[in-house]
Amino acid sequence: MKIVSTIQRYTKPRVDAQTGANTSGDTAELTPGPSVIAGGVQGYLLDGVSGALGGVVGSYAGSAVAKKSNMAAGAATGFSVGAATTAAVSAGLTVALGGTLHPASIALSALGGGLASLSGTLASAPGGSGVMSGGIQGFVGNRMSGMAAGSIGGYIGLEVGKKTGSTGTAVLAGTAAGAAIGAGTTAALLSAFGGELGLVVVGGSAVLGGLAGAVSTVSCSRRAAPRDGAYGGILAGMAAGSVVGNSSLGLATAAASGFAARAKTDAGKAVLGVAGGALAGALAGSVQGSAGIINGAIAGAIAAPLGAIVGTTTRQVMRNAQVDLVDTINNKFVDPYLEKNSLTKGQKIAVGAAAGGLLLGTTGMVAGLKGVAVMGTLGAVAGVVQIDRMIDKAKEQREAAKTVLDYSRPAAVFANVVEAQQNISHG
Repeated sequence: MKIVSTIQRYTKPRVDAQTGANTSGDTAELTPGPSVIAGGVQGYLLDGVSGALGGVVGSYAGSAVAKKSNMAAGAATGFSVGAATTAAVSAGLTVALGGTLHPASIALSALGGGLASLSGTLASAPGGSGVMSGGIQGFVGNRMSGMAAGSIGGYIGLEVGKKTGSTGTAVLAGTAAGAAIGAGTTAALLSAFGGELGLVVVGGSAVLGGLAGAVSTVSCSRRAAPRDGAYGGILAGMAAGSVVGNSSLGLATAAASGFAARAKTDAGKAVLGVAGGALAGALAGSVQGSAGIINGAIAGAIAAPLGAIVGTTTRQVMRNAQVDLVDTINNKFVDPYLEKNSLTKGQKIAVGAAAGGLLLGTTGMVAGLKGVAVMGTLGAVAGVVQIDRMIDKAKEQREAAKTVLDYSRPAAVFANVVEAQQNISHG
């Protein structure tokens, strides 16, 4: 019974009104997404080290401009800076390693870095964490075209949702935009690099782009359930896809599971999951003909409700376990140490580097050990910069507080005013 109660405790959100702790994953308002992380991860997926550097630099520049001006200016800046940085780094690495520069290869690298930076800039919008998720899952489904569809389609769906307040309308907008961008990007790439422009290829890109846009849009929700459902859906869909021989089924069930997870009860998630999973699975299977449509619909109808129900539960357990782990480490190791010792600036920077390296290193796992090493290094650098800024800011605040204490002492300045006034009156 104790084991059962412990498991049940981990599957439920913990909300403490006194401490403000909340493990539900829900947010009261949309918050900006991880812009630089999104650009770095997606840049690495598209063009390795040069793409990662270009994505980080371009996303930082683009998000800064977007914050001061508007998203259109930020997106243009991010794309331009990211493309230029990636092209320069790629050319430099090629020359340094004794290779031959090929204009087409450099142009493709620049396009990848620009797209990653554009995605990272869009991710800086309130609610933009879903833009990052959609871009990565779109890449898994259809490489560069899928990433463009997931990132831009998700951003359009996010903005439509903000204006209309309707999740259904937002998902439709994100799906339509993703389909158009996926098809358009594929057609443009084939035309630019001399590929054969076939209806099946472009149509398949439209389907995958629409699914990526839908995943991205549902992942932008303030509620954690759609994000958790998409997480479970892509895992269940990938497993089902390996059975029926359709690698794009994971993307389809991620979209269906994310939408189904909005239901309040498991029964509701199951009903929506079956219906949405069958439709999304049929779309994903359409590129394989009539047999693919049937197999995809059946597999999607099974995987999507499973992903919606299991995904939300699993992610809730993970959030609770993470809180417990952090609390245990702090209570047993960190707090007792800090009570007896104070960290130097160098030690604080080292902690920031470690934290940043762990954060970005885990995101780089999608590209294997090399991805972990590259993104971990970038994360460590970002952690050093962030902690150094925080230390300088804290120092400024302390100096300001000291100045206030030194020059704004009402009691000391005005201590004898009343007595002086009384003496004047008596005189």
